[in-house]
Amino acid sequence: PATLSCRLALLRFFDFFGRFRLMGIAQEPRPPLSPPPPSPVCTSAASSSSSSSSSSSSSSSSSSSDPAKEHQEIKTDNQENNKATELCSAVRACNYEQLPKLHVLYYRRIEWENPLVSSLLQSARNDFDAAFKFYHENASSIRASLIKYIAVRYTANDYLMAEYILLNLVSQMVPNKAGIMLGYFPLNIRGQFNNYKLRELYQLLMPYVLNLNLNLDFLNAKRFVPVKNHETDELEIGCLQFRPNTVVVIDTMLLREGELNQIGLQNVEALKELVSGQKVFYDFQFHSLPFEVKSSVVVLSKSKPLPQFATDCVLYAECDDEVADGDGDVDVNGVDEEDDDDEEFSLDQYRTYLSVCSHRVEEFSLSGGDVCKQIEEDFVNLRKQDPNTTEQDLHHRLLMMRLINSSFLGQTNDSDMMNIFRYMQMLETKRKNRNEKYEPQTVMPAKTGCGTSIGKNNTAVLNSISEE
Repeated sequence: PATLSCRLALLRFFDFFGRFRLMGIAQEPRPPLSPPPPSPVCTSAASSSSSSSSSSSSSSSSSSSDPAKEHQEIKTDNQENNKATELCSAVRACNYEQLPKLHVLYYRRIEWENPLVSSLLQSARNDFDAAFKFYHENASSIRASLIKYIAVRYTANDYLMAEYILLNLVSQMVPNKAGIMLGYFPLNIRGQFNNYKLRELYQLLMPYVLNLNLNLDFLNAKRFVPVKNHETDELEIGCLQFRPNTVVVIDTMLLREGELNQIGLQNVEALKELVSGQKVFYDFQFHSLPFEVKSSVVVLSKSKPLPQFATDCVLYAECDDEVADGDGDVDVNGVDEEDDDDEEFSLDQYRTYLSVCSHRVEEFSLSGGDVCKQIEEDFVNLRKQDPNTTEQDLHHRLLMMRLINSSFLGQTNDSDMMNIFRYMQMLETKRKNRNEKYEPQTVMPAKTGCGTSIGKNNTAVLNSISEE
């Protein structure tokens, strides 16, 4: 009878935990049941969105878009959001005293989010080098194969987008004492691409993913942050209450012009704090408490998103016309299923590789004087070309080097670090040239006191970041 009672308690617990998984609080990667509908035709990148205290606007769709298709996409995302809202309401209606209780006799903390990594370490008796010897020996091959896998199947042969998505997948917050968010690489992808496929990609490769498919109804419905209910003396669950190392995908492709109520404005402000500061403010009505989070963020938009979702790294998509259908949307069935047999590495190997790369983000240092000198000269040249370049641009380029180095599993010495630096320059040059085609840069007058003289302070900045 005791064993049967324990089993029943376990079944009740996991049934309740399953509701949390459906809400996106503890999502795990899963293959899609059916191919999602293609994304709508994107507008010109010159159009931008703006927000005010009482309204929210995003770029309008092109005149060639199909109203019936757009209505179907909004209806599909509304159904997904309504399911999550209903489950949240059901959980809030349930008293904590009525929840099933699990008596724990022994527990062990899981150090890795990816269970594949834990099993490899267990089989190798926690010998890290022995467990991941295969991945260190084949890091370059796995990296190239994964970029091709992403480009062919999910970005319509846009290899530059695949590169930056890989860096976003690898990125991870690194603890430091200076308050700088090292390793944090939020990415904004704009233009004409299939947002459904990118959301599917993140769910397929990452252990925990939170998809926020924003539209006016979803923003105005319920608070995203946890809110204290003083009548029941309980903290109501919010969708931004997630575990560490969760990837947050903010999809604004279906966000249209309309009015935001008080809840909607608070939700937009909460997303701003998440994107810019990696903080979630729990609302206790009379005061708010900030809680630091550890997540990766990717913003999907047709053109310039709301100012609250602004990121330092922006990339416009360039999809292959041969993979697009007649309406200009990316064809989700453009890849033959027989290509699965041609993959050199398995999906589980890609997942393990990404987890090991994220573990290496912290292991980065600039000890070579030649590399630091080249970085300083590169920044001075950037200042000559664009006087509005700031130290934030320098931090971004150093972060790019950190992530590129991690994607090769950190197998670089001082001489190899120079190749990492040149590789970063190549990617950033390609990104800048592409973005200028869609969003022409206007030359602004230089600020007083600014100029190439800022290079005098670059060494101190480089040294501080290297020590961190």
